[in-house]
Amino acid sequence: MITNNTTPIKINDPMYFNLFSNLQGNILKPHGRTFSNHIFITFKNDKVEEAKAFIASLAENKITYFHKQIEQHEEFNKNNIDKKTFCNIYFTALFYKYLGENMKQHFEASFTNQMKEADLNDSPVDASWNNIHIMILVANADEKIIEEETKVILDTISDLIIKSFVEKGNKLKINREISDKEHFGYKDGISNPIFLDENKRDINYFDDFAPLALALVQDPFVTNPDAYGSYLVFRKLEQNVNLFKKIEDEIEKKFEIDGGALLIGRFENGVPVVLSNDVESNTEMNDFDFTNDITGSKCPMHAHIRVTNPRDDSSKSHRIIRRAIPYGDYIDKPEPKPTKGVGLLFMCFQSSIANQFEFIQKNANSINQFDSIIGQNNSDINTFSFAKIYGDPTSLCNYDIPKLVTFKGGEYFFAPSKPYLNGLKNSLV
Repeated sequence: MITNNTTPIKINDPMYFNLFSNLQGNILKPHGRTFSNHIFITFKNDKVEEAKAFIASLAENKITYFHKQIEQHEEFNKNNIDKKTFCNIYFTALFYKYLGENMKQHFEASFTNQMKEADLNDSPVDASWNNIHIMILVANADEKIIEEETKVILDTISDLIIKSFVEKGNKLKINREISDKEHFGYKDGISNPIFLDENKRDINYFDDFAPLALALVQDPFVTNPDAYGSYLVFRKLEQNVNLFKKIEDEIEKKFEIDGGALLIGRFENGVPVVLSNDVESNTEMNDFDFTNDITGSKCPMHAHIRVTNPRDDSSKSHRIIRRAIPYGDYIDKPEPKPTKGVGLLFMCFQSSIANQFEFIQKNANSINQFDSIIGQNNSDINTFSFAKIYGDPTSLCNYDIPKLVTFKGGEYFFAPSKPYLNGLKNSLV
């Protein structure tokens, strides 16, 4: 199968031209825009044909397929000007049912059952997250442009929908510079799997390469052998930045090492704490594993990057492709930091929600591997183990940490292929 490649793919490989032409962007390569609106829509029950026509028009005129994303990226590298709007569309299981598709024979159970039925220890959320049909992602370097694009979309379908709402994402401006960090101060997605030859790195310990099959599945309703899609998980995660910074300082005073690094598993500049307790260390950011730290006396067992990506052979098939973006403005001044209203619009692609995202989240929730950042249980405070002396397992001691992240809503989606989206026009009654 074309997705079972054993080496990174050259982006201009003719063997993959048709697949890249049919695949939506942002899956194998992030769109990279500064601002993005995520438009959630539910159509009226009697507007199926009109909904099809709208989506077919969007697919023909707005959707950014991967080959177009590549062209735009090359143009940006040449001219350093990026005014192109990036647009994707994703369907829920409920929307496929709305279209009359046979779900059970074509999609995995986690997708058809929807996020609210998953055993993830999620807290109750606002009813607006119920019965979503589609999500449209609109992104641009210019915030005004995506606001205009969003208004055009919603005005076009105003008579077709029951409800809509928009979740706005924005890269943070830190020290007047656009940053790839999230509100706690750490860069997200450093260790994403590598699909493309242009992103490959030298390796000694851990190979980040992944076959396309980690992200892509054949579009189930299309006979075209080069039509692929991907499952998308969307979760709005609110971050208590004020509490995180307080805990960070308390841990640093007690253990004489950056507290955030022990919670995340990396320093703010990306240096993995398993390789060094020195933030200024000139070390590899991704070529490492945890084989020389089985006790967690360097990188705690509960550190976010260790729980979500253990970096062993058995965990490679469970990796996800992260495409998160922060929401809410970054507060530059030292105090007070926000306790709510800011966070991360977590998004990830995968070929199996059950085997990838849900596997990781359930591990993060487990007693033995509870993740200090995204772990969810019924307790507001959890106990974690840190080493007072870096690398010395005899110095491990416990420390209580309150909940730092709150789930605010989300859903499972599928990114359909170009042939399927174009086919909606042909299926109009």
